[in-house]
Order: sequence, then C-alpha cells, then structure tokens
Amino acid sequence: MLELKAWWITNLIMLILFGLTTVFLMMRRVDGTGAVQTTGDRLAAIGVLGVVLLVVVIIQLIRLALIRKRLH
Repeated sequence: MLELKAWWITNLIMLILFGLTTVFLMMRRVDGTGAVQTTGDRLAAIGVLGVVLLVVVIIQLIRLALIRKRLH
C-alpha cells in the first residue's frame, strides 16, 4: 500500500512541475540563447514537453499495473 501512496505523490509532484514548466515556457520572452520567443516557438516547446510527459505517463501506467499486480 505504501508503494501506491508513493506512486500518487510522485505523480502529483510531476503534475505540479509540468504545470510550472508550462507557465514558465509561456511567460518567457527570450530563451537561453537569447532568441525572442514567438507564439509558435512557445507552442513547439510545450509540444516537446508534452511528448516527454506522454512517455512518462506510459511508464507510470506500467508501473501502476505492476504495483497493483503485486498487491493483489
């Protein structure tokens, strides 16, 4: 049961970090190289972040299935 609680806490932390990163990407005017960010650039950066999030979600769902299998 402790593993399941840790799984939920981990997902909550990742959700908060994803939200904060999205807000950061939308609010910044220039990126690390000094290039001015247009709306298209911001959406591309969020798209890359979304792909990474999708990979993490798939891994977390597999991990959840393994945790539930072990508990039952």
